[in-house]
Amino acid sequence: MPIYHLHAKTGTRANGQSAKAKNEYIEREGKYAGKNEEKRYDVQIVVSGYMPEWGAQDHREYWKAADQYERANGRLYKEIEFALPKELTPEKREKVSREFAEYLASKERMPYTFAIHINDPNNPHCHLMVSERANDGITRTPSLWFSRASPDDPSRGGAKKSTSLMPKMWLLDIREAWARTANQYLEEKIDHRTLKAQGIDRKPTKHRGVHGVAQEQRKTAKQLESEIAQIEDELAAAGKELAKLEAEEQSERARLDSEAEEQRREREERDRRIAELDHKLNNPPYWIGSAGYPGKEAAADVNELIKLEAMNFYDDSDGEFDHQEALGVIIERHPVILKIQQTLERSRGGIER
Repeated sequence: MPIYHLHAKTGTRANGQSAKAKNEYIEREGKYAGKNEEKRYDVQIVVSGYMPEWGAQDHREYWKAADQYERANGRLYKEIEFALPKELTPEKREKVSREFAEYLASKERMPYTFAIHINDPNNPHCHLMVSERANDGITRTPSLWFSRASPDDPSRGGAKKSTSLMPKMWLLDIREAWARTANQYLEEKIDHRTLKAQGIDRKPTKHRGVHGVAQEQRKTAKQLESEIAQIEDELAAAGKELAKLEAEEQSERARLDSEAEEQRREREERDRRIAELDHKLNNPPYWIGSAGYPGKEAAADVNELIKLEAMNFYDDSDGEFDHQEALGVIIERHPVILKIQQTLERSRGGIER
């Protein structure tokens, strides 16, 4: 009788995980290859999809770059491990794994890699790694890919991170989706629901359906106890994972809200100071001096005004902008800068930049 098993977890640098190490593990590469060549036969196939251009030829480069460039407290990958019923042929194992990976990743074109493990004939299973960075088709370097996304100009920022993998409902959805996908190729179906939801009351050995009863009659009491314990362990693990996902989601939202509020306050303070400086420079006493020239204080205020405007440019462009072009825009916004600059150049050699 086919057994249902699916477990999802998040890999983060903060918790000590590595995308490169996880990829090597599921592919049986690096330190996981073992001391002999037979270890590679543990893996039936490795498949990747929706990789950016620089990771399309070798998907391992993508997972190495995630370790190198993803932010320190960012999520590196989502891993979904699921049992492949031994009733499936090798060809159907590969086909159903591809379909399930596409179900998870295709809507937002999220890069993924999966590997099918067949080291235990009684327990074939699949490890699927999914990145939260959506591939929008824009060419980016690895460092830019993992940087913060720019809503105003996506080409200047990183690949946008999906939020679909975070909510509690996502885990419930994929548990059902895996059962639905696998059941297309199974005569005896698997069920993602709890025993209670399936209408199976304790003790579960007393009512398992026609196929279940026939199977149970061929089992010993010890085997049944082992199966029940396994199901209960899986349900307990799923409950813990749901709680963990909820906590991660709340923590991430709180962090993002805090960052946004801090950035908003900083921007408001800069804008306030910019308006103050612009007003100050356009009004006396700078143009009432005996010689008609602005003093040292004016030069310092102009330099501060330019630096504050440049900081706004930096934030708006996610750190990438043409400095000369930005300076031209700043002078266009504040014509008084050029007037003071020309005056100072005639008298003392100009404004520092």
